[in-house]
Amino acid sequence: MLKPPVLNLTKEQERKMQRSQAFHDYFGKNHTTEGMEQYYKELGLDEEEEEKPLEAVSISDKPAPEPEYRTPTKVEGSIFSMKPISAKSLLENFYPEPIYLINNILPIGLTILAGRPKIGKSFMALQMAIAVGTGSEFLGEYANEGSVAYIAFEDNDGRLSRRLKNTATKDNPPDIDFYPYDSARTEFDNLNNKGFDKLEEITGNYDMVVIDTLAQCIHVDYNDNNAITKALAPIHQLALDSETAIIFIDHLRKRGLKGVHSIDEVRGGTAKVAVADTIWSLFEEGKQRFLEITGRDVEERTIQLDFDREACSWELSGEVAKDYLSHQKEQILEFLQENKEVTNLEIAVALGKDKANIYRTLSSLIADRLIERKKVGNEYIYFIEGKKE
Repeated sequence: MLKPPVLNLTKEQERKMQRSQAFHDYFGKNHTTEGMEQYYKELGLDEEEEEKPLEAVSISDKPAPEPEYRTPTKVEGSIFSMKPISAKSLLENFYPEPIYLINNILPIGLTILAGRPKIGKSFMALQMAIAVGTGSEFLGEYANEGSVAYIAFEDNDGRLSRRLKNTATKDNPPDIDFYPYDSARTEFDNLNNKGFDKLEEITGNYDMVVIDTLAQCIHVDYNDNNAITKALAPIHQLALDSETAIIFIDHLRKRGLKGVHSIDEVRGGTAKVAVADTIWSLFEEGKQRFLEITGRDVEERTIQLDFDREACSWELSGEVAKDYLSHQKEQILEFLQENKEVTNLEIAVALGKDKANIYRTLSSLIADRLIERKKVGNEYIYFIEGKKE
């Protein structure tokens, strides 16, 4: 893969350069389908290394191709300053896919992980941070390796040490910087005011920032939607500009009414849900526990989980782990049953899905040994064993 030139870069600049250098070299000149093909060809993605899971890349710090603007028909007495983008321009230009730190479930941007007190939100957040900090799996999904800041308003370094020793090893320490409650409260209190500058100062150096909890650092009237929106909007924009996943741990109200969506139970929910890119809701139904995920760039899903008290970690439920398949996996398997040998592009077109998202799901199915693939010319053909022609 192309490497960036040796420069005297800040940590943030180096992180962005590593993500986007190859895209810049090819898409800077050509944002067309031909440019994409040339990019993949030069990176050798028709070779065997394509077997590796997709890594997050971005060209967000490179100006996008100039869209085709249209001048609206003027109405007498009015002044138009807006410039709409034509459908033709949107269809023809290439725009990068969302960056996922954890494939399919955690894109960059603002995420809220909500749940009842003592249900295990902090354990889940730490488990997620370790997965990203080591480039390992989280709830069956691949985590792209990156750096993490964990701002713990409720935990001192002793408690963090004990929890970390239950879930990580000295031989493979995760790339996480912890800010225990003393430094968290000193440096990052009141993120909707003076604390925002400190958050802005560090965010560019990390791929993920976990803040435990939202109520400890955002001081507003949570019955005032305008105040919540005003407080969270700059943090949301900071996450997008820095290409970082900022995760707030938050609380759910007590579940009581049947049929009430768990997302609606986020405290101050309407405004928070509107601003956040992704919402994770951890809740209980009887003796069973579930994680509900929804957002702008993720497929809605509800996952049944078990909590391993000895390891202090969340795992897919025994029953779910045995035969769990996402809706997209089921669609792909059904398609392969009917069509035998097909390419990634053929599957994406047939199912009306994004090619990159289909590739991630295919990689997961291969890892689960549910399908296989072979190389024919410059393409990979996917098939179910026994269906191969």
